[in-house]
Formats: sequence, C-alpha cells, structure tokens
Amino acid sequence: MIKETLRTIDEGLTRITNLNISRLLPKTGKVASVPGTVTYVGKEKDETVKMSLMSYTGSEYSEENITSLPQISDFEDGRVYWLNITGVHNEEIIKKCGNALGLHPLVLEDIANTTHRAKAEEYDDYLFIILKMAYFNEDSRVIEV
Repeated sequence: MIKETLRTIDEGLTRITNLNISRLLPKTGKVASVPGTVTYVGKEKDETVKMSLMSYTGSEYSEENITSLPQISDFEDGRVYWLNITGVHNEEIIKKCGNALGLHPLVLEDIANTTHRAKAEEYDDYLFIILKMAYFNEDSRVIEV
C-alpha cells in the first residue's frame, strides 16, 4: 500500500515537472537576466512618459504634473506622497526614479514588468503597490485598464 502511494506521488510529480510551464508565462521576447535588472516587459510603446506627484495630509491634498523626479529630501514629514508614472516602458526613467527615491532594485524590476498582478510590499521607508490603472474612455464610455 505504501509503495503504491509513493509510486502514485512520484508519477504525479513527474507529470508536474514535465509540464511546459513556459507556455503559461507571458511572451516577452527578452532573455532572462539577473534579478534586479530593469527590463520593460509589456506591450511595445513609444508614448511620452508622464509623471504626477500627489501628496496629502489629514486636511489638505495637492497634485501636480512634474517633469523631473523629486529627491527624498524634497519630501516633508507628515505628508503622504504618491508618484504616478504613466509610461514605465522607459527603462532609464525607472532607473532614475529608483536612484532618486532610494528604491530597492527588485522594486524597479517589478515596476518595469507590466504583466504583474496587483500586489503590495512593505519596505522600511515606503510601501510598494502594483495596480492596474483604470481610465474612463469618454469616446467609448468604457472603463479601460
């Protein structure tokens, strides 16, 4: 009985390891690289990168479109900041963002990979959240991701 159970488990594991896992993963056309390498993964784009910085306290909110990345020293204590970057296909912008804000290399890798599911990670000095941004298309009257 035990030998038969072990044989069944072994056959199941063999079937699992023989699955073609690569067919389930998104096709990027890029070769695997060292973890922490910033490599854009997603639909090919050439649009201009747009950035906005939102900040708020318990009593006030501000939002501004920005053209250069803020430094950590620019942030005030007691405020919450949200940096929104539309156009993460520009790897250089992502790297500059990481340097300016002191982001972990694996966070930068995740930012450049648009195939990620939503997730949140807590670091010592910041929260990292991946979300698909929803937009309302006025012409088609449909919410798009």
